[in-house]
Amino acid sequence: MYSRIIIIGCMMVVLGSSLPMGDHESLVCPSRKKCLIRDCGEILENDPSAQSGDYLILPHDGKPEFMVYCDMREDGGWTVIQRREDGSVNFYRNWADYKDGFGNVNSEFWLGNEQINRITFDGDYEILIELTGHLNTMQYRRYSHFRIGTEQSNYTLTISDEGTGFRGNAGDAMTFHNNQQFSTYDRDNDKSSFGNGAVSYKGAWWFKNGYHSNLNGPYQTPGPISVFSRGIVWYHFTGTHRYSLKKTVMMVKRAP
Repeated sequence: MYSRIIIIGCMMVVLGSSLPMGDHESLVCPSRKKCLIRDCGEILENDPSAQSGDYLILPHDGKPEFMVYCDMREDGGWTVIQRREDGSVNFYRNWADYKDGFGNVNSEFWLGNEQINRITFDGDYEILIELTGHLNTMQYRRYSHFRIGTEQSNYTLTISDEGTGFRGNAGDAMTFHNNQQFSTYDRDNDKSSFGNGAVSYKGAWWFKNGYHSNLNGPYQTPGPISVFSRGIVWYHFTGTHRYSLKKTVMMVKRAP
């Protein structure tokens, strides 16, 4: 027997059919940490003492819950969608892997384009991108508008920093990619007439005709690199494509 469940705050309401009865127990909120709500910001609203860590969330779209890492720093409630830190996870992957997500939310991972879409479709979201170089120098960039479309749109990126007063010191390497479709080595959706950027740059990203950022590129020894564009690149970090970052974190939350 199947039942449809809607989570309202920390309440579970059985309405009809979708999830097996045996799964109901996992959807009960035994503690606020396990409360199934739409993003990390809503978890923090329900419990201001919530700490950074793993949480189950359930965006308001009727699909199953999934695990995320929540960053509950001051001005927190951020849902982390990507992390690179040591090269332990291969990011040169196909469309299906990027759709579903891979890695471990406590180390290196990509949350999944389906999950990112499910979070950001419901309201206005901003994104914070933190970058660390080989000398542990840190920069960040914060955009006031971020979302990606459905798979039918090839997860088209919408990003801008209109109206923000906290744009950061990393330079703008993302609005170049605004309105671009996502590409992987087996799905070429960029605007280049010279082949698939995901293959050329060994990553998966919203490539245009070239790129200004490629945070899913191959993990290299952090610092200057000899092979053009083959690394974790944020052009404005050093003003070159020949520099690969040591760490990156991408995280989103509902805009104020």
